[in-house]
Amino acid sequence: MLWSWSQARPAPVDTKVSRERPDAPRMSTPYNSEEKTGIAGIVDGINSDEDARAIKADLAGLPGVHSVEVIGSSVRIRFVPGIVTSQQFDYAIKIAGFQSSGFRTTA
Repeated sequence: MLWSWSQARPAPVDTKVSRERPDAPRMSTPYNSEEKTGIAGIVDGINSDEDARAIKADLAGLPGVHSVEVIGSSVRIRFVPGIVTSQQFDYAIKIAGFQSSGFRTTA
């Protein structure tokens, strides 16, 4: 017996995905109230888009990191302190081929 498209049509799928309940109150605070923002300086700076991508990828891959933004010769990181440490940030920067000049929490 030959297979045909008419025999194996999948049921329609609802493609609308909502992460919020319709009755949930809207909040202006971050999803995780423990979330912090910090700045890691980079010795010798970030000189190209490729350098920026490498640092962002290694830092963003750490558990507990919500976002990474390259700003000049430093990196702004939004993270959850109980999940990731400043030593892990320094190590990820080292893995990317750079040296951290230190990390400080800003918020």
